[in-house]
Amino acid sequence: MKVYSWKTLLVSIVLGGGFFVFTILRFNGLEDFVQLIFLAYYIIDGLCVSFSEDCYKEYVKRVERAKRVNGKLFGKFTFLVRWSPMFFIVLGFCVVMLLPTWEWFLWLCLLSALASGIYISTVYRKHMKIEEEEEQIASEKSDDSHTI
Repeated sequence: MKVYSWKTLLVSIVLGGGFFVFTILRFNGLEDFVQLIFLAYYIIDGLCVSFSEDCYKEYVKRVERAKRVNGKLFGKFTFLVRWSPMFFIVLGFCVVMLLPTWEWFLWLCLLSALASGIYISTVYRKHMKIEEEEEQIASEKSDDSHTI
């Protein structure tokens, strides 16, 4: 059996499997059950990408498309924009650690993180679909030009 992505395989087994086992050991109700379902899905997906050539090629295409979309949307600020929800969360917790009476600031930062995360993912998904449609149109045009 050939491994197409060692990195994905190791992450799936070590991190995904480790967190799966940890969740089983501390299992405590419905939220852990839902978490186990998500972990199982991502572990299976990672193993599929690692061992299947078709899954690996699709994964590579998706990553390249994501890089193009990020570049078009955010340019050189891609890293900052993608991590902005985490920035709000860390900022809120740091301020509350220093000024415990400012609990309202934590809530404001958490709501800002949620809003920015929803906005970024919505815009990102929209542009990913547009990019995928453009790729399909381009591949159809290239197929048509070869048949003529």
